[in-house]
Amino acid sequence: MQAYERARSPEQTRRDWRAQADALCRHLAGLDPASQARLDGVESPVRDHILARCLETWIHTDDAARTAGVRLPHPIPEHIHPTADLCARLLPWTMLLSGLDGGGRAITLTLTGPGGGEWHVPLGVEDTAPAEPQAHITADVVDFCFLLGGRGDPASFPAELEGDLSLARDVLSTSPALSGP
Repeated sequence: MQAYERARSPEQTRRDWRAQADALCRHLAGLDPASQARLDGVESPVRDHILARCLETWIHTDDAARTAGVRLPHPIPEHIHPTADLCARLLPWTMLLSGLDGGGRAITLTLTGPGGGEWHVPLGVEDTAPAEPQAHITADVVDFCFLLGGRGDPASFPAELEGDLSLARDVLSTSPALSGP
C-alpha cells in the first residue's frame, strides 16, 4: 500500500480517500443504527462499531498530533458523550478479557467535563438485572476515553474512588484490555 501511494500525488490519494469516506457515510446513513453487524469477529449494533472507530480515530489522531508537536482540540461534547457511553458499556468486556468476571457486581461511573455523564454499569457481560453499585469511580471524560484506548497508566490514573476500592482498581486496571497498539 505504501509503495502504491508513493507513486501517486497527495491530491490523488486525498481524492480517493474522500470518495471512499463519502461512500461509507452514504452506506451507513441508510442503515438502522441498531442493526447488527459483524466486524473483526464481533457482532454488535452498527452504532457501536462506528463509535469504536471514532474512538480509535480520535486516539490515533492525538498520537500523530503529539508526535508532530501539534495541539488539536477534542471533539465536541455531543461526540464525546456517545463515545464515553460506549467506553462505559465495554467495561464488563474489558474485565472478562482480562480474566476477571464482574458478574453480579456493578459500579457507578461519573465522567466529568464536557460530554461526560453518569452511568450505572453492571460488570458482568450476562448481567440483565441491575446490581447495587459496590464502587464509584469519578474521572475526567476525556482521560477515561483515552484510558480505554490504551493511553494512560491504570495504576496512576487520576480518579476518585469510593466504596470497594479493590473493585474500582480492577475496573481501571482492565479498562485498556480492548485497545491495540
